[in-house]
Amino acid sequence: MSGLETAIRSALERSDRENAEQRARIYQSARQALEAGLHKKQIADRTVIEGQRRQLEEIIHKIELEERQRLSAAAPAIDGGAEPSMTSGRPEALSPESDALHDTHRRPESGSLDGVHAMRADAGAPTAAPAAGVPEGLDFGAEAVSRTRKRGSGLFSRLFILAILLAAVGMGAWWVYSSGVLLPPSSRDTSLPAPQPTASAEDYNPAPANGANPFEEHKTFNGDWLTVFTPERIAALKPRANATVDIVGKGENQAARLLANSGDDDGRVAITVPVDVLAQMAGKTSTIAVTMKSSSDDPTRIAISCDFGPMGECPRHRFTINSERLDILFRVSFDAASAPSTPGLLLLNPDLTGKGGGVDIFGIRVLPGN
Repeated sequence: MSGLETAIRSALERSDRENAEQRARIYQSARQALEAGLHKKQIADRTVIEGQRRQLEEIIHKIELEERQRLSAAAPAIDGGAEPSMTSGRPEALSPESDALHDTHRRPESGSLDGVHAMRADAGAPTAAPAAGVPEGLDFGAEAVSRTRKRGSGLFSRLFILAILLAAVGMGAWWVYSSGVLLPPSSRDTSLPAPQPTASAEDYNPAPANGANPFEEHKTFNGDWLTVFTPERIAALKPRANATVDIVGKGENQAARLLANSGDDDGRVAITVPVDVLAQMAGKTSTIAVTMKSSSDDPTRIAISCDFGPMGECPRHRFTINSERLDILFRVSFDAASAPSTPGLLLLNPDLTGKGGGVDIFGIRVLPGN
């Protein structure tokens, strides 16, 4: 509030302070500046708002009394130089033609004030009768306060706005260039992007131990890969209580369809891994490749783990499978140097949501480590 008092006094020094109308305008500018500040800070507490308004009115009354006393001392008062009497800190019987303090409380003929005077009357504060002196339609805003701002603030604001505009233009130009809008129709790629398979695994480290890249090695599935399962080996699949297995398609498109009605252990299908395959995986880090696709047009989330008896287990891996045929790969490591005498198991849940979805499996292969 001290800032508004300083602004009022500074404005009076730069104005025709002997003119009651000029003083009234400055007081009203201070009121409007206060209201603008309260609105900008989003202050909605009525007690705080009324307290701020009351403090400002006390400052205005104090300054106006000082101005009247200064004018009375500078020139003989009218009608014998009698000064206005004081009651409760406010002047009485002031002339309407010179009452700058009360002039600012009346409503202009062309519209209404922002509700300050009305709220002040509701709170029980005294109000003065309308007086002449404020021209119709004047809108002074926070003129008195704004004059105290630094002269360079406008320049910084314009530079900031210019920087934002330049950034927006740059981003627009980059989008036009990268989207290919300016290319001729014959050069554009108007095909829909193919959905990419996504994968996530629990406790899965995709970095190969020996520097080889299984995602490159599997492309041809050369003689180093050992076949664990093909659709002809349907007997190698053992569905649990909430899972089913069936053969679909013919020829190269023949696959084993695995469906699940629950996302727990009862929705899994056990896939047998022969003993001779386990013997070549013992004590090594090997790569397992499963060629599959979703059994429907909708993607399905699967989980796959292994149980190789005395050799140990491998962490559970989760993948999202779409309707495009693909190969999912993951690595398994076993410290045991000797293989068990019984087959191992790959445990696959074809639908973690348990809503009857599943996958079509075309083959399972293993690339033993060195």
